[in-house]
Amino acid sequence: MVVFGLVVMIIRKFSFPWVRVHTTFADYFTIVLLLIIAALGAYLTLIYSTTVVAYEYRLTIGPWFRSLFTFQPLSELMLGIPTLFKVHVTLSFFFFVIKMVFIAYI
Repeated sequence: MVVFGLVVMIIRKFSFPWVRVHTTFADYFTIVLLLIIAALGAYLTLIYSTTVVAYEYRLTIGPWFRSLFTFQPLSELMLGIPTLFKVHVTLSFFFFVIKMVFIAYI
């Protein structure tokens, strides 16, 4: 649903001139980056984990992510993670950093 909603937003921003006029680079960048992150996450959950590699990310990435919130990161949980999962996590962190930069300049 997230991927579908983001695609609809992109189509709307390109289709209607009154919306396009008020759309900034940051808006396009945010939507495209979110679309990549959401599509990669959906692919990893629905296809990759069930057909390519039988990998249960909830046993490693979930606890690792929760350990970040307690300020006691368990980095050893991320050692055996497939590369696509690391790319998904890295893009997500990159998104948060970029959004903080865009917010600082508004």
